[in-house]
Amino acid sequence: MKKITFILISILLLVLLTSCGENLAPQTTRLDELKLQYDPIGVGHNEALEEIHQLYRAQRNAQNDLLSYSRCIEIAEEHYNFVNVRNKYIARELSLLISNKRQFAKSSVNAEVVGILSDSLEIIAKYPQIFDSISVILDAPINIQEKILNLEGIYLFADEQVENNEEKESIMNGISTIIHSISYWNENMDDWQQTLTGSMSKPAIGIIGVIGIIDGAGAVIGTLEGIRDTYKGQDGRGTIIVGRAIGEAAKTSTYAFLAIIML
Repeated sequence: MKKITFILISILLLVLLTSCGENLAPQTTRLDELKLQYDPIGVGHNEALEEIHQLYRAQRNAQNDLLSYSRCIEIAEEHYNFVNVRNKYIARELSLLISNKRQFAKSSVNAEVVGILSDSLEIIAKYPQIFDSISVILDAPINIQEKILNLEGIYLFADEQVENNEEKESIMNGISTIIHSISYWNENMDDWQQTLTGSMSKPAIGIIGVIGIIDGAGAVIGTLEGIRDTYKGQDGRGTIIVGRAIGEAAKTSTYAFLAIIML
């Protein structure tokens, strides 16, 4: 009798533990789903950036001297044309637009950058709350990890606010790019400066956010171009759109950084 009672109690405890384990298991949230869907854009952006950085480093080592701005541009255009980014000029226009306004000299400038881009890009002007919120987060006196967590919350905000599927995809790709861009430049800006200028001094703190914002704008534009230059049902359409988003974002990142440290 005792043995049967012990077995029954053991079974009951096992059932209880199993059900509790199921309840305690992490539940997939809408944010998890959005990150899973869009994070590859930002990851691809960072990988593309590192590719061009390695090209710069190899070229510098080959000629045993620092590269000129014009040579850096030549290498970038040749590389990004190779990866089939259609628009040769958008990235340089975006970065030079900001550079010409002399925004890079300030330490906290992201709201002004969003304003400048809004004047030039209709889709950014159409969703001011999204991009203004991004600028507020990037300007906040908090560390990169906190900025990233707060920026991830913009996924949910955009998911609720943007009804047009094409615009939503482009904006989400932009958010992903901004998130990964600020992480990349926070870790690698010194290395890029060493490669291109021989210096290790960090620029003003706001520059990481500035680059992230115009990277995001590049991803938005690249996505919309990819959508408009393809048709539903076209073979490889998704790959083309992703490639445009990543390519334009990486170009804007490269040109923005070159404009900051070499012009």
